[in-house]
Amino acid sequence: MPKTATKRKWQGGTSVLLCLFLVTTGLVAQEQPFRINVNVALVTVDAIVQDQVGRPVTNLEKSDFEVFEDGEPQDIAYFATSETPRSMLLLFDVSGSTGPQRPFMVQAFNVFLALMRPFDRVALASFAGGLRMLMPWRNIEGKPKDVTVPAPQNLSYVYSAIEDGLASFKNEKGRRGMIVMTDGRDTTFFNDVIGSHKVREADADKSFQKLVQNVRKYGIPLYVIAINSDRNPFESTSDVEYTGVKNAIGEAGARKYLTEVRVRMEQLASSTNGRILYPRNLEEVAPLYDAIGRELGRSYSIGYAPANPSNDGRVRKIEVRVRRDSVHVSQSRDSYTR
Repeated sequence: MPKTATKRKWQGGTSVLLCLFLVTTGLVAQEQPFRINVNVALVTVDAIVQDQVGRPVTNLEKSDFEVFEDGEPQDIAYFATSETPRSMLLLFDVSGSTGPQRPFMVQAFNVFLALMRPFDRVALASFAGGLRMLMPWRNIEGKPKDVTVPAPQNLSYVYSAIEDGLASFKNEKGRRGMIVMTDGRDTTFFNDVIGSHKVREADADKSFQKLVQNVRKYGIPLYVIAINSDRNPFESTSDVEYTGVKNAIGEAGARKYLTEVRVRMEQLASSTNGRILYPRNLEEVAPLYDAIGRELGRSYSIGYAPANPSNDGRVRKIEVRVRRDSVHVSQSRDSYTR
């Protein structure tokens, strides 16, 4: 499809959003990045229930569920269905490596915002050297909000931005989820590769595994929209990180670096019962976001205060059961570390 035709198609497709939000590209006043720390008292689990032929079951109540931690029954303190308002944080990467994909990312988030329900809540944030809240939590309904996207920046602290984004849900109730659009290239990981002259695998990286444990504690599904990964490379005029790794440890090492960047984002998503998606063009974004919305819409959110409240660093096993015949839990978080 010619580029002009594609542009006209998506201008029409995002018109609903533009009645609510205007996202423009430009430089905004400098603000200090911030970090919010939160201790989560409730353990939350999102569970999808299906019948024998794989159809989602959406008419269950709190009394239909049982939750077990390490085999011990737990009292359900919080329960929400698909009709409960959702709080969604949309977080996108404004580091230099994503510069060529900037128009794609802005339009992609416009598509998702247009698909959200009027009673949902949303916040917008970006990151490079640190997380920056561009629009604080608010309902989709209401006066239109102008949002200015910061100019590209050199640093890219992906991992800490994800932690900070999850922490920003501190006062948000109901269904929660975070969508991150990024190429996953974290500055700390890149510097480690250049300094050590090797690509450390995620499972052997103690610092990264600690991050995975911390992210899992929040109990908020993380959906990663991967851009320009080794599975969906975008056309780009340059690739500074790849070239830097290639010059340091060779072509094979640079290819391994790109693979490991993706693997780490996959681990972060799967640890939260979320997932990673690989759109190749803008036309694929709306179906992917729609799929996320359906997934959140057909699942149940369950929260409980552990009978064993000690913070001993152990992995706790979670099992969700349904007190009905001919249905089963097809997807839920199966563990966490406290």
